[in-house]
Amino acid sequence: MTGLLPANAITVTWGIRIVHTPNIVVESGQAGGESLGSTTLLADITLPHAGLVLDEIFTIPPLHLFPDAPVPATLADLAAASGLDVAAVISRIRVIQRMGSNLEIAPQELLSLLASKDVLAQPVLLDVREPWEYAICHLAGSLLLSDQDFPALLPSLQQARCVVAICHHGVRSVSAALYLRQHGVAEARSLTGGVDLWATTVAPGMPRY
Repeated sequence: MTGLLPANAITVTWGIRIVHTPNIVVESGQAGGESLGSTTLLADITLPHAGLVLDEIFTIPPLHLFPDAPVPATLADLAAASGLDVAAVISRIRVIQRMGSNLEIAPQELLSLLASKDVLAQPVLLDVREPWEYAICHLAGSLLLSDQDFPALLPSLQQARCVVAICHHGVRSVSAALYLRQHGVAEARSLTGGVDLWATTVAPGMPRY
């Protein structure tokens, strides 16, 4: 963590910067079952992968790395810590709530999809780890994704029935799946637990690290 990014930018763990316009109109009504305001407690918000969202979207240092860092309690605190106004914070949370639905896929569910005889139903497997990690182990048929490959692949990914992002433990892949959804890959999902859970549940012979 190198400090707060500019208010109109966020970044994902695998090195691609996502740019947002800061002037987003905040929706009226409710999202995720609650109305949001400056005094709303973060603990009361329905927010998938809250720790990852705070780290990746709002650049709030994770507690396990920075145990002494102040933790925002309300949306007003989060706005102050991330250099945004409250309206922009609420708008981003609304987007994450919508995109976070059905974001993960369990190993057994993915195994069933891969076993399907319907070629069109076969998921596209995108590995978002480092090359050295991919060399140790990977799912058969998975593609190691790089920043350079992404622009050329995006049009075909947007047409795919299912795209599954894969990493070591299912953290980077959640970030990647959210990024893909933001770029029109509506069926992007993240493999729960990554290759490590895959190895322990459905592929016991797979090398682990």
